[in-house]
Amino acid sequence: MHFTLEAASGAMEAVMAKFLKWMAALGCVAVLAACNDRSGDQPCCYAYSYDGQHIFGTGEAALADGSASMARFNNPVNVAVAANGTVFVADYDNNALRAILRNGLVLTVLQRDNFQRPFGLTIASDDTLYVQTDADDQGKRDTTTGTIWKLDRRTGAVTVVARDLGRPRGIVALPDGRIAMSDLVQNTISILDPSTSPPTVTPLAGMAGQNGLVNGSGSAARFDRPYGMKLARDGALLVADQNNNVIRRVTLAGEVTTFAGAQGNTPAPAGNADGPVASASFKAPEALGIFNDTVFVADQGNHLVRMIDGGMVTTLAGNGTAGFVDAPGTQAEFYGLEGISAGPDGKLWIADGTAGSDTPVPYNRVRYVPIP
Repeated sequence: MHFTLEAASGAMEAVMAKFLKWMAALGCVAVLAACNDRSGDQPCCYAYSYDGQHIFGTGEAALADGSASMARFNNPVNVAVAANGTVFVADYDNNALRAILRNGLVLTVLQRDNFQRPFGLTIASDDTLYVQTDADDQGKRDTTTGTIWKLDRRTGAVTVVARDLGRPRGIVALPDGRIAMSDLVQNTISILDPSTSPPTVTPLAGMAGQNGLVNGSGSAARFDRPYGMKLARDGALLVADQNNNVIRRVTLAGEVTTFAGAQGNTPAPAGNADGPVASASFKAPEALGIFNDTVFVADQGNHLVRMIDGGMVTTLAGNGTAGFVDAPGTQAEFYGLEGISAGPDGKLWIADGTAGSDTPVPYNRVRYVPIP
């Protein structure tokens, strides 16, 4: 017999949150039940629908689970959407991994003393979630202590894959099980192989400690603060090269070219011009999302969400003003824009945090905009 639970409110919502918390680790977005139409004794996942709200969190810096309006974050910096629609959130200053289920409930999936400053997120083809933290599992945090954790969403098991990796805030799970990493401090792109003992890191592009804007092969290429990174459908990596104000393309053979933004080997001037990829401009792009062949850019310095499709750059959302306005398209306002991820249902999720501001600012929300 099939059954589902309706979304609860008030006091029941807290009970629901506790009941559903363990299911987040399993990757389910609703209720597990025995199904009479599947072979064996396997559980089924029943999906809820979104409640239509565009905002999760109120801007108050805190940690609270619950509905979109009850939930609280403290500098959400990144998001990753699983195939089943679960949205994982790196809640940086709460030292927590959060999840937004398809019914709109926000849950804390992982929070422990040695799990500090989560940022990078990627989901492998087998649904394994990898999380990068700036601090290692011993509590040390500097520009060398980047650590990658593995969360098995079926069992809930959490393990450290590798530590002392630098500051690889951009991580991408590759189809062969390796993990690509972009180190914003060392200005390099490298590949981590978790299957070796110990895990090995192989340079792919860039030279450690050298910055610049140079296209080329392997160590001859130069980056300047490579941040967010995604895997394109053609198998190449796309990298938000933040200080160069461009988007780069890196093949797994190490060939580096400029994908969007001013061409050439000199840093591109900051700007917000739409148009052909070769003449469009960005200002401190930080994160990337991909939906089919369309690339989305969290253009943090401009407080805009940009879209690259068919060789053209356009502005999808934001009016260029730093702030918070939940409105259609270019009437909206954003602040942090540190992480974006496209969901399977046509929503582009955005981590709209504090952007590392030392002054308390009321921007601690996770938001989404429709993908055209």
